[in-house]
Amino acid sequence: MKVAIAVLALLSAGPALALTVGETYNQLIIEKGKPQGVTTSDGFQILSYPDVIVKLKDGAVVSLRATDKAHAVFAAPTPAPSPLPVAVPAPAPVAPVVAAPSDASSAWETRVGPAIALAQAKRLHILITFTGADWDNWSTKMDREVYSQPEFASYARDRFVLLRLDYPRHSAQPSDVAAQAADMLRRCKVVAFPTAIIMDEDTRILARIEGYRPGGPANFIQLMQPYE
Repeated sequence: MKVAIAVLALLSAGPALALTVGETYNQLIIEKGKPQGVTTSDGFQILSYPDVIVKLKDGAVVSLRATDKAHAVFAAPTPAPSPLPVAVPAPAPVAPVVAAPSDASSAWETRVGPAIALAQAKRLHILITFTGADWDNWSTKMDREVYSQPEFASYARDRFVLLRLDYPRHSAQPSDVAAQAADMLRRCKVVAFPTAIIMDEDTRILARIEGYRPGGPANFIQLMQPYE
């Protein structure tokens, strides 16, 4: 019962935001929440909401149709900057990495509910990383230099439950994973990638580590040690 209450509290719907053509599937879920219905037709994915019908192609919104009698159609906007800018200077360009770190990827949960349940069962704190693995260079550096390193995996294995919440722009996610990730983004008030948050097993936030942290696993482990 304790797990169910914690999960329900975290996953309750947040307020709806503005919606425009050209946004990604994850941005749509962040702004509108879980759709009432999902269908596919001629290569398009069609999501139904009480006030709008959204059509997606290749993971991006291509049209919106209001459900009132006017059937209003919204024009495509000029592409906007990322809604979650990193509050640090831009790094030198590096090649984007689409996949999660390979060395320690099996240690990371990707769903909120199982992570909370495991933390409560083992009486461990939770380390959540919020990342844009296939588009954000700072997230890529953090994955490569810290989270995928054996030193970090060895330290964290028996001290924390690891939860990885990804917000891709160029690859698809299961709808339930995307919806939970979007809800946690709002609940934890994350405004930059990458961000690490440490919670206790009852989902109380203990620490917030924003942005890329240099120094490799040793430096990051020092930041985590007070919250073991």
